[in-house]
Amino acid sequence: MTVQSQMIFDYYRNGKLEKAAASMAKTDYAYGKMLKVLEKYNQDQIQKQKNLALQHQKKLNTAWYEENLFLILILCALLIASYYSFQLIRYARRSNESVLWSLTIKKILHDAEKRCRDESSQDGIISSILTALSESEIFSLSIYWQWNKKKSELKYQEGFSDNSGEMSLFLERSRQVIFKAGEGLPGRVFEKNEVSWISSISQDSNFPRKSYAIQAGLVSGFAIPVLIDGQVIGVIEAFSKHSILDAESLSDELEVFVKFVDSKFIKLRLQATENEKDQILQAINSTAIVATTDVKGKILDVNDKFCEISGYSREELIGKTHRIVNSGAHPKVFFKEMWQTLLAGQTWTGDIENRSKNGDPYFVRTVITPILNQDAKVIKMMAIRFDLTGQRKIERQLIEAQSISKIGSWTYDLRSSEQVWTSENYKIFEIEEGQCPEVLYQLYRERVHPDDIERLDTLIERAKNYGEDFVYNHRVVLDSGQRIKFVQGIGKVTCDESGKPIFISGTCQDQTEMMLQQIKQRQLAEFNSAIIHSAKFAIITTDLNGIINTFNDEAEKILGYRADELIGQKSPRIFYDTHELEEAARQFSLVLGIKVGVGFETFIANAVHGEYDERDWTFVTKSGSRVPVRLIVSGLYGVSGELEGYIGIARDMTEQIELQKQIELERVKSTHNAKLASLGEMSAGIAHEINNPLAIITGNTKLLKRMREDEVRFESKVEQIIKATSRIEKIVKGLKKFSRSTVGTEYKVHGLDHIISESLIITEAKAKRHDVNIKLSIESELCIYCDEVEIEQVIVNLINNGVDAIKNTEDRWLEIKAFSTQDRIVLQIIDSGHGISDEIEKKLFQPFFTTKGVGEGTGLGLSITKGILDQHEATIELNKTLGNTCFELKFPKPREVQSAA
Repeated sequence: MTVQSQMIFDYYRNGKLEKAAASMAKTDYAYGKMLKVLEKYNQDQIQKQKNLALQHQKKLNTAWYEENLFLILILCALLIASYYSFQLIRYARRSNESVLWSLTIKKILHDAEKRCRDESSQDGIISSILTALSESEIFSLSIYWQWNKKKSELKYQEGFSDNSGEMSLFLERSRQVIFKAGEGLPGRVFEKNEVSWISSISQDSNFPRKSYAIQAGLVSGFAIPVLIDGQVIGVIEAFSKHSILDAESLSDELEVFVKFVDSKFIKLRLQATENEKDQILQAINSTAIVATTDVKGKILDVNDKFCEISGYSREELIGKTHRIVNSGAHPKVFFKEMWQTLLAGQTWTGDIENRSKNGDPYFVRTVITPILNQDAKVIKMMAIRFDLTGQRKIERQLIEAQSISKIGSWTYDLRSSEQVWTSENYKIFEIEEGQCPEVLYQLYRERVHPDDIERLDTLIERAKNYGEDFVYNHRVVLDSGQRIKFVQGIGKVTCDESGKPIFISGTCQDQTEMMLQQIKQRQLAEFNSAIIHSAKFAIITTDLNGIINTFNDEAEKILGYRADELIGQKSPRIFYDTHELEEAARQFSLVLGIKVGVGFETFIANAVHGEYDERDWTFVTKSGSRVPVRLIVSGLYGVSGELEGYIGIARDMTEQIELQKQIELERVKSTHNAKLASLGEMSAGIAHEINNPLAIITGNTKLLKRMREDEVRFESKVEQIIKATSRIEKIVKGLKKFSRSTVGTEYKVHGLDHIISESLIITEAKAKRHDVNIKLSIESELCIYCDEVEIEQVIVNLINNGVDAIKNTEDRWLEIKAFSTQDRIVLQIIDSGHGISDEIEKKLFQPFFTTKGVGEGTGLGLSITKGILDQHEATIELNKTLGNTCFELKFPKPREVQSAA
């Protein structure tokens, strides 16, 4: 190896490609100069031999012939030497050219690597590679062909050239050409999935753009496949105005080029996948309670939601175990089984009751997943929890509603024979809680009246065999036949997809007390599933154009679509109600001060500006049904921080909404029944109030016949009859108004003095009957925002309670005061009693608590009163500063009254 060759390879080995190419160019020049010297030497030698031959031609002797023959042999030897010298030089030039092309491709790769370093998209990587090719000294033009899978064709995507006129014509022609597999240079590369080189474009028989390439001066070129997971997604072409003698020698460099492009795409896909996972985890982290622990349970990290619900700071939690929030509600075996599951490498799911720093309990639906190392050994745990406290609060309200209405519920799994009863169900049948299914059912049957058991068995058998729902009324025998309860039950059957009954749920209502009190309650069977139903979330992600990328299992359940029907094809726009979108677009336009279109643009209006949006929507399922959801929408951001798409997390609110409706309905029913009970208590006094005017009417009517001639006395009696009739009409109107159902409350601004007057119409009779003097002290023009009938019920109940409390005392009076403070309207109902003890005060507003005798009250009055006032954002309490018994009510002022003040 020469010194010059050694220098070239040293440059190449040290990555100094430009210097290597320059040295090669110099070497090429040296070889050319050597060739010229050798050619001139050969010419001189040939001419010299010719001259010698002419000089000796005249010699005819044997010595001349021998010398001439010797010279001819020398001449032949020189010609042979010249031929091999020429071939040696040609081979050297060819080797020199291949090395130069090889170094140039390596230099292009080096340039492409630098250009692609900051690119975060496929288009950016392709553009960088095309630029590096077209700006090199050898290649004048580069093109990228994109494979269209649906149409099975390669189409021009992007190209770069030196912008000369001929190159522009070639690029324009390339834009118009479409290649199938096997057609042209791109089609050949796609079909064979390998590099292809054209040493001479003019000689290629499968090159449709040949005439344009020749016109542009293009001589040679190559094409490489662009791969994703081994599949060709496109082809890169590069063309040169220079020829190459040995294309095969560059195959290794071009294969390196292919692997370089593939590696960039692989890295890009990995970054995109990791980024999307991070965004989904971030979205879950913003809505769920997340914590990680080591294998011993020591907390390694928690998110803000964990700190928020527990009340502990991150510093107080990290390094501790979850014993810090242990409520003590679960037995030790509960957590022992949980850890056995986790340490076995399995995910654990369940509901846990914890306790916050301030002592308040909170409930969470928990999913704990063990994290494994490469050896499948558990190294830590990740827990994701969802707050169930609000739902449990609703469940407690439901239990209270069941207790008030005396309704219990039950479930019976036909597959496992497992039975679940609520506490109220156990109370109805007076069975101790915690029985196993077999014993529980036997104890239940023993309590059913013998005459009712056969029909009950028939109904249950038809439910199990034919899926028939049922309603049954039967008697329950207790205390060896000494007591009998009347119970009404409802059973509802759930079937599997084949129509086979698998589950029965139902309710039982003790109607004994209801019959005595004449209170009817609606059944609460639908609530059973809501008690045990877990919170569920649908997760949907889209690209910037709104095309769905992710559609999880819960989304499939809620919306009825399969993921493969939507991903890469549809927008979430198809789930939304058009009218809601139009109204939301109008609101966003007003708030943001820009025109927000109706469609995908509507529900990303906040997310596109870097904010998350949380609101209620109505989803329309594939079948056309409507599902109310609470939806959170936020942006998905790429590695470089640019917005790349959107994520939505939706929760089905159907059950929660229905549950609230049922609870409200039960509250209204209890309120109405309490009204009727109050009217029953006041019936004697009201009858007396009506009898007096009736007696006046009857007596004066008889006298009218005898006073026809006396006009003055006749008119006087008629006037008395009219007044008595008006009095009766006023009482009846008040009773009718007071006793109406309040299923639909109607809130308006009402005068407080008018509400008090209406209340006195139906309470004055009772006060008069017990000789209780009622005094009024009411400021004028006092108004409150309320449902008039409900507040009237509150005042009637408090007046009647006051009369009952003092009716057997010597000093019997009751005073009603109403006045205004800075921000409240205050109503005081004061009686001549001497107050209420602290012990009784604690129980005043509890359901069924009463200080009256048996049969004198339901014990629901003050409980319902407080419930009504809570709905009105008002308060009730005992005012102990006056010396007498005083219930003080405080109402918020209506807004227009506050602004006027």
